Amino acid sequence: MIKFKESSELDYTIFESCNKENEVKLEGLIMVKNQENYILDTLNSIVNICDTITVVDTGSTDSTVSNVMKYYPNVQIKFLEWEENYAKMRNKCLKFISVGSWVLFIDSDETIDTNLNYDVIHNFLNHIDELYPNKDKICTVKQRHIGRPAFFHIERFVKKTDTLYYAGYVHEEPRSSSEYGMIKLNTDIDLINQGLTNQEIAKFSKETRYCNLLLKNIEKEPDNPRWVSLISPTMIEQNYISKTDYMLLLKKHILKNVCGEISKNNLKNGPYLSYLLERYCVSLIKWDDRKAIPYIQLSKELFPYDINFIVFEMTLFLKNIEHELSQKLKEIINYAEETDKERIHEDSEGTEEALTGIVVRLLCKLGQYEQARKINGIISDELVQKMLTNENKILK
Repeated sequence: MIKFKESSELDYTIFESCNKENEVKLEGLIMVKNQENYILDTLNSIVNICDTITVVDTGSTDSTVSNVMKYYPNVQIKFLEWEENYAKMRNKCLKFISVGSWVLFIDSDETIDTNLNYDVIHNFLNHIDELYPNKDKICTVKQRHIGRPAFFHIERFVKKTDTLYYAGYVHEEPRSSSEYGMIKLNTDIDLINQGLTNQEIAKFSKETRYCNLLLKNIEKEPDNPRWVSLISPTMIEQNYISKTDYMLLLKKHILKNVCGEISKNNLKNGPYLSYLLERYCVSLIKWDDRKAIPYIQLSKELFPYDINFIVFEMTLFLKNIEHELSQKLKEIINYAEETDKERIHEDSEGTEEALTGIVVRLLCKLGQYEQARKINGIISDELVQKMLTNENKILK
């Protein structure tokens, strides 16, 4: 069983496998360089669902190629010189595939769900061919990273035609020059990506390379919201793009009139709007939280099933609470430092440790447990200690 839907739809359609004969050919295609630790796992995950597999090596200096030859002698191995343009490299790799075949374009640090079997995927792809006979076709998978349940819809199954090609120096995407257009279908097929571990990022200098290549995408296609939606916090932190320019880029792709207020009538609708709004809301919460509220409220209305906007709303709520708590703590500290302690003791009739207890509670609310523990240690009033029963459980 495979669930699928058009990317713009809400609900999945369930495809139940059948024994219908078909002529679908599924060819595995892997572009690789120095992945001796992962390539065999990748091949093992797809060998039972593909009719053929081609590994394209782009300059390995480790045991990647020899491991493939040793353990998977039926896999075809091709060689290409690497160029720092992922779309161009994928297009070159596609030349090794027959027109009319379906391609599983899987990265060398990925593994696909091994519960997927040959008949199910072939019958499914045949079903997609029948549903959309004239269009270029791509199917996404749910790409997950080790240790996280979050996923991204990544294009991994594509139908090889003369009109399908990839674009983008990095974060490349399939496109079509067909007069009938292209259909993009999201599936529930799982794929695990191991390439975002700190070790892998450092090994291939991914942060630096990807940041520079993404800037080239934006320079080449300044009106493409996809590239802006992929700008990472790292790019701002490491000054690849300024905070001001980033915010302006986001507004440019979110609003029709960047000088106007956010409203449904002033939004640029498109497949990347939710991602752009998420990025903008996060940035406003971080840098200018007063302006975040109307963006969060409208985003919740537009995307009621996207939990991220509720998280943003509650993050802002908690941030405001923390600000209020900090202000009250400062007021108490200033009061205690500036007011005559003897007078406080006399007028309060010796109950001043109750205010010290409030300081302990505020510090705990703010997560400043070490400071709270020190101050709590000087409170001798048993009634105040009783008031701090919950805090004492935390501070033990």
